[in-house]
Amino acid sequence: MLKFLKHNILTFYIYLLALRIKRKNTMFVFVASTGRCGTNTISNIVAKHPAFVSEHEPYPIVLSDNSEISDFDEKMLSIQKRKVITILRSATKPFYFEANHLFIKNFIREVIKFIPRDQIKIIHLQRDPVSVASSFYAIGSIPGVTERGKKYLLDPSSKDNLIRLSELGQEGDYCHDFYKCLWYWYEVEARVEHYMKAYPHHAWFELKTKQLNDKESIYDLISFLGIDKSEVENSLDVGRRDNTKSSEKKSLDDINPQEMHEHFVKLLNKHNLSKKADLKQQ
Repeated sequence: MLKFLKHNILTFYIYLLALRIKRKNTMFVFVASTGRCGTNTISNIVAKHPAFVSEHEPYPIVLSDNSEISDFDEKMLSIQKRKVITILRSATKPFYFEANHLFIKNFIREVIKFIPRDQIKIIHLQRDPVSVASSFYAIGSIPGVTERGKKYLLDPSSKDNLIRLSELGQEGDYCHDFYKCLWYWYEVEARVEHYMKAYPHHAWFELKTKQLNDKESIYDLISFLGIDKSEVENSLDVGRRDNTKSSEKKSLDDINPQEMHEHFVKLLNKHNLSKKADLKQQ
């Protein structure tokens, strides 16, 4: 009975209204990314400022396979709505910052629906496709295949994908798991592009992973967030890499990532997805 009172749609809207009033002066910042691109690093950079609550992948993470919550609890109140409440509750400082790569995949719509537009800023953090795919492949995180890939990434066979490629199945030239990792990068970047067009009046900021090593780029980011660079000059720590998972990575000696990427781009072009292939140049 207590669970029902706490987690149902009526309670959600009452609690949402109360929290929105309480957080009316809070800025909510999210990172849209593939993951394996410096999300933990950017979270740690921001965390040095006292005005920020900075999170990397806080609970609930909103996993792609929905395994954080039972089917019964999901019917009572979706994990996405629970996530919004948790975000609002956690925002105890002027800025709430979350660098969770599940954001762009699994809960961006709810954030935009339930948090006022002028209180949201989104950073598009992008690393090149070969590096991202290689990193996921090396740690055994294969989209739609391994447990980690199913939980944290996307499924190439899902019908709601923007990039649907039947060639990524069990047989043929593109059945190797590395191609699924490459597909994942392009699918996420296509979703970022989709949401940028769908929500053009929200504040977006473009940042490359390599720019995390450049102080001027970080100053531009800080300015976008609404912080004067003089407030961070003495505490700024750039050039540091976090969460590399080096101990978990296997060798890539069995593949040639660059050649496989070039081969994959040909597949995109074959399906008239050349615009998606051009994303790699951005």
